[in-house]
Amino acid sequence: MASRALSIMLISLVLSCVSIWLEANVPTIEGYKDHIRTCGSTDECEGIWCKQGRLGECLTWTCDLDEDCRKLVRCDRTPGPYCMEGMCTC
Repeated sequence: MASRALSIMLISLVLSCVSIWLEANVPTIEGYKDHIRTCGSTDECEGIWCKQGRLGECLTWTCDLDEDCRKLVRCDRTPGPYCMEGMCTC
């Protein structure tokens, strides 16, 4: 009886570890990071400043958590991005 309970507990532990690993690593495995823009910040822009060819654009993405911003953009030469007051910033 104890061995059956132990087996069920070990199987559930392995499945939860595998699901956590997949959630953390599948986006990087599929080349997801290739689609994330690298941007920065300027004084003229309230949000995030991203270069687009010769020009740039000021983007304002709404967010609830820092993780929301990390899915959209990476900050060049600064830590972040962060979610501040409901908006992504570098």
